[in-house]
Amino acid sequence: MPEYKSLLKKYEEMLNIRMEKDKIKEVTKDTYLTDANSVFEALLWALSEESINKIVEARGFKGNYKKVIGDLKEIAAERKR
Repeated sequence: MPEYKSLLKKYEEMLNIRMEKDKIKEVTKDTYLTDANSVFEALLWALSEESINKIVEARGFKGNYKKVIGDLKEIAAERKR
């Protein structure tokens, strides 16, 4: 499986290109990155650990992601909205 940058890093690179072309300002880039993180948090909140693990397996990711999923769900659950 090829190595990929994290989705947020890749998204930030895309936003940096848009900033360099004066299509967005830095404050917009920062807002979009925060919004992207919120999307991930919402998905963590909405899906069960079992569902996320099945998706990870279906995507072909190798490894035991149960601890990571549990930790991320715990962090997301602690945040007040």
